[in-house]
Amino acid sequence: MALYAYVRGKGAPQSEARDAVHGFFLHVREGRLTNGSGPLWERLRSFLLRSFENYLDIVSSRIHDLRRGSMVVAPVLDFTGAETWYQSEPSREADPEKTFNRAWARSILVQCHTELRRELAASRGELTADLIAAEVSPVDRHPFNNQLATKLDVSVAEVLQLLRDSRRRLRELIQLTLRETVSASTDVEVEFWDLFRSV
Repeated sequence: MALYAYVRGKGAPQSEARDAVHGFFLHVREGRLTNGSGPLWERLRSFLLRSFENYLDIVSSRIHDLRRGSMVVAPVLDFTGAETWYQSEPSREADPEKTFNRAWARSILVQCHTELRRELAASRGELTADLIAAEVSPVDRHPFNNQLATKLDVSVAEVLQLLRDSRRRLRELIQLTLRETVSASTDVEVEFWDLFRSV
C-alpha cells in the first residue's frame, strides 16, 4: 500500500503504479534487492522506500515489459484498498514521501487492529470483538457509547476496563510490529512517534 501510494503520489497512473509495485516484489523475490549501510537502513520503512526508488531508477523505462514478461510468477496483490485510501488522502501529491509514510502507518494500524479483533473474537466472541474493535479503531474512531454495556450485557465499568485493556493491547501490537521493522529495540519508541506523527 505504501509503495503504491508513493508511486501514485509521484503522478503515475493506477496501472503504472500497480506494475511498479508488482515488478519490485518480483525483483525482491529474485534476490536482486540492493543493500546499503548507515542510519537510513536501520529502519525497514526507510530501507524499503530507498530500495524501491533505486528499483524505479533502474527499470523506469521497462516497468510494463518487466511485469508482462513475469506475469506467471507475479505475486497476487490487490490494490483496491490502496487506491481507495490514496483517493481519500487530502495531500496525496504534495509530498510523495509523506504520502508513503502515511500509507505505511495506516497499513500498520490496520494490521494490528485486525489482530486485536481476532484476539478479542477468540477470547470473548464475535459480537464483543466487533463492538470493542470498532470503539478502539485507530482508523475510524467512535465516541464512547454507554449503550455498549447494554449490548454486551455487562456493566459500564466492565466495558471501560475492556476498552482500556484493548487500547493497551493495540499499542503493544503496534510496538511488536514496529520492533520487526527496526534494527534495535531502542528504536521502537522513536519509530512509533516518528511514524504516527505523520498520520
